[in-house]
Amino acid sequence: MVDNPTRHIDEDDSIYAAEIVPPEGDTYGAKYHVDLVRASVDDYGLGREQRLTVGQYGSWMEAEEHLHEVEDGLAEKGLAALGEDVQRLREQPFEEEVFYMTAVYPPDVEDSDRAAANLLAVGETSISTARLAAGERDSVEAVVERVDVAFAENGREGGLAAARQEADLNGTPPATPLFAPDDGAVRHVDGGGTAHWFAVVERDVRENALDANAYELRYFRSLEMEDGSQRSDSYPVMPLPDDDPGSAWPLRGLEMYLRKGDVYMAQQFAHDVADAYGQGFPEPLELPALDPRPEYYFGYGVGPSNSPSLEAVKTWMDGAERRFDTLTVGEYGMYDEAAVDERELEQVMDEKGIEAVMNLAEHMAVAGGYLDPQRDDPRIFFEDDAPPDMFMTERQRELNLPSYGLGAVSANGDSFLDVVKSWGEASYERLVIPQPDWETAQANADVAGEMVEAGRLQDAMRLVELAGIEAGIIDPERDDPRLFTQGPPDPFTTIRQAELAQETEIAVNDGFDTEEFDVEPPGYPALYREFAEAAEREREANADLEGAGWFEATFAKSETELLQPVNDTVNYAVVVQEADPWTVELAVEKYWKEPGGYVGVDSLTLHTYDPDTGREQAEQEREALLEVYDERGLEAMMHKAELTAMQNDWLDGDRADPRLFKQGPPDRFETLAQRLEGEVNPYWNTDGESVPLPEPQDYVYRVEFDNVGGMDFVPREAAEHPYWRMETLPVSDPDGEPLGHAMHMVVYPNVEHDPERVGTPAMAEDEPFRLLEMAHFETTEAADKFGKEFNGYLMPGLLEGPELAEEVARLEGLPVAWKTLEGDDLTAYQNLTLTLTRDPADWHPYNPNAERDARIEVEGLYTDPIQQFTRLDEDEDEPKVEPVSLDFDL
Repeated sequence: MVDNPTRHIDEDDSIYAAEIVPPEGDTYGAKYHVDLVRASVDDYGLGREQRLTVGQYGSWMEAEEHLHEVEDGLAEKGLAALGEDVQRLREQPFEEEVFYMTAVYPPDVEDSDRAAANLLAVGETSISTARLAAGERDSVEAVVERVDVAFAENGREGGLAAARQEADLNGTPPATPLFAPDDGAVRHVDGGGTAHWFAVVERDVRENALDANAYELRYFRSLEMEDGSQRSDSYPVMPLPDDDPGSAWPLRGLEMYLRKGDVYMAQQFAHDVADAYGQGFPEPLELPALDPRPEYYFGYGVGPSNSPSLEAVKTWMDGAERRFDTLTVGEYGMYDEAAVDERELEQVMDEKGIEAVMNLAEHMAVAGGYLDPQRDDPRIFFEDDAPPDMFMTERQRELNLPSYGLGAVSANGDSFLDVVKSWGEASYERLVIPQPDWETAQANADVAGEMVEAGRLQDAMRLVELAGIEAGIIDPERDDPRLFTQGPPDPFTTIRQAELAQETEIAVNDGFDTEEFDVEPPGYPALYREFAEAAEREREANADLEGAGWFEATFAKSETELLQPVNDTVNYAVVVQEADPWTVELAVEKYWKEPGGYVGVDSLTLHTYDPDTGREQAEQEREALLEVYDERGLEAMMHKAELTAMQNDWLDGDRADPRLFKQGPPDRFETLAQRLEGEVNPYWNTDGESVPLPEPQDYVYRVEFDNVGGMDFVPREAAEHPYWRMETLPVSDPDGEPLGHAMHMVVYPNVEHDPERVGTPAMAEDEPFRLLEMAHFETTEAADKFGKEFNGYLMPGLLEGPELAEEVARLEGLPVAWKTLEGDDLTAYQNLTLTLTRDPADWHPYNPNAERDARIEVEGLYTDPIQQFTRLDEDEDEPKVEPVSLDFDL
């Protein structure tokens, strides 16, 4: 449908217009139809349509050109521009077939002596009801019997006449259509929850002081928001002398569109009428949205490199103007490739919502280089005067939302509860709370950590606050009630904040028990004070030391063994420690000096073990890591640790941040993820999946590591399920005259097809491939149509693309010969300039009706029950059978 359809309203209130009807289904050779449409309301109050096809075309653009010609004629000359087509249109059958039936309600049941007789008009999309009579059941059933007899003996018109007579006899006002609505205005509620209706109302005298008409036909909209509030607006359609709906001649047509659910056509019709009467009714696309929130969808465009692109689109109403902002998600060789990603994104939107799909689009845009991952403005749509987005981006989370980490650390023989709040790129605030022993520190860190993981951040931070109060480093009566004084606001309330607000009850477990916190400072055990004082003295004594000297002094009494030699800035250790009473863990830890002489710690768990049976294994694996360190250095050891953590699901192979440690100064090594960043799939399946890496040679490799972290490249085996695609190449005869296009199956033997992956997998520019010529076509449109039908026959795991391609080649009489390209042909193919040469004698364009034509030649013309539809050419009166769809005999 075009933006501003032209329509003509005849003297009998019929509405004439033209429409483009797209092809139905994927039938080969189907056409776009241009139809003349006549909409009217019958004598009984039912809306109806008649259609006449006046043209059919192979493309939308051709059909649209014809549509404009028809509409221009309607606008200039009215029905005279349609010529004989007007009478032919009036003679067409009505689009929706309706049959009638009578019904008595309620049904015949005991103790029910009253009922109502109804006539039902049953159509394809709706059922309309007319009340004929109501009263004693016997008299009502007699009415139904008389109407049924009239339908049986006199047909449709006779039955409807009898029904109208019965309705008139039983109190229906004279001349009222049988199916006239008796509940006021027709209302339509669209998919967004907005109600639309038209009604005759009294005019505002102040706005229309010079107009003698006291009433008007008006268009209304209403939307109930999520908070229960109502948003509504209305627009004038035409002035009226009285409040009789019968004087509003467009009302029946407007309500007919609403009954069909065609809000756009109702609005456009109302706009045209209002414009004729000098009323202010905006164009349908300029009507401001009742819901001011933006909407999001995905569409096609042209990317920064002038290639077909997939765009994330944000649209909103700015007054009466609809505005847009876009984000390029990716660029493609053709729009068909973009459609794969589009379907994936739309599925995520349907299943997981706006935030999930926009985060995925953000990730794709960053991966494609269309969005800076380190941008200062964390949004993905950048129009400054647009309404705020209804989701949080990944970058906003990185910059704005604080995160909290809890752990236990040991220094100088003392143990501490280590609590870190971090935000932005490298900002953090740390609380180091002395603990009486290592077991207590570990237990408190574990309990608080479990609370955070369970979404009970406030309970975890209140536990930390209590530990700090007991250790004497947090004042329970402090003026500043916060736990952290730097960075963005914390999303929890401290005990002190609750006390100041006289809210001292907090949940202490998963149930509903509560505990009253004493507002008086608790008594602190002397032992805790001694621990805290000793740790403070030790820290102050070492605070002035610098470089390796500070590390050696700080860890002199600790059980943690730093890797030697000690570095001046950052150091590491491999530890086996109790994560809780039931778990022993192997971890690598990073240490650095914080301001004031505090110890900064970050840790990565590599594996966990049962404390009774697994400690020996943990120690052996620790020794293996240290052996790698002794023989190959820090980076090799950290590579092995990285792989171990990924194998045991302690490190995400698909993480966006390739570092092992996210806190503290820069590390003294480069991770495997950092080394392979930008390569194909830098995080491999550590159970043995091969990794495609671009290589300058014709060999394909996978990366493997030996038991001491050494990296090696070995030839990669052929893929079990190779990636494939279809490609159309132009074909000419030996004299250079074009013959058409040849459809090829292109298979990459060493690239594994990943059904979970969206779009074309990454591969080297010189990735080996082979081709199979499978069918010939006169146009690329025919080839594309064939490709869609081809995909419909695939059965993953049973019938894959390459197998089906061989069968198609046999059916088309082509040799089943897989080929590779070399030399100039390969170069031309890579540069998208390859044209194949074929002898015209060997050129056989695909004919979807080949089998049918052969049978007709032998058996004569026959009627195919599958082909139940015909088309009519403009210059011909005889119908022609449309081609059937692809039918493989496999």
